[in-house]
This record gives sequence, C-alpha cells and structure tokens, in this order.
Amino acid sequence: MTRRWLVLPFVWLISANADTLIFRNGAKLTGSWISVDAERVRFMVDGQVHAYSRADVSAVTFGADPANRCSHY
Repeated sequence: MTRRWLVLPFVWLISANADTLIFRNGAKLTGSWISVDAERVRFMVDGQVHAYSRADVSAVTFGADPANRCSHY
C-alpha cells in the first residue's frame, strides 16, 4: 500500500507536464519529449520510447497548456 502512495504523486507530476507532438497531417500525440536528431524525434508514450521521422513532425508543444511555447520543424 505504501508503494502505491509513493508512485501516484510521481505519475501525476509526469502527466501534469505532458508534451504534445503535432504531426504534419494534423494528428497529435501526448507524451514526454525525449530527444531529437537529424532524422528522428524520440517521444515517450505510455512508458515506451517511440521514434518518429522529423519529416512527419510539424511542431512540439511543451507542457499541458496549448498556449505554451511551440517548436516548429
């Protein structure tokens, strides 16, 4: 029981600071920014790191609020 109470606040903090990956086709994906290089954007979704082609990504919004800064590619 104690473990659960230690994990829940940590999960809440991660979800409260979610980032949004915006694709050129208009689709959006919520998760956590990991990294970017010349070819790939790495993004964590549901505890798994996924790599997406930079050519498919139009922007990344950092934080839960859509009014936050947006990085365009």
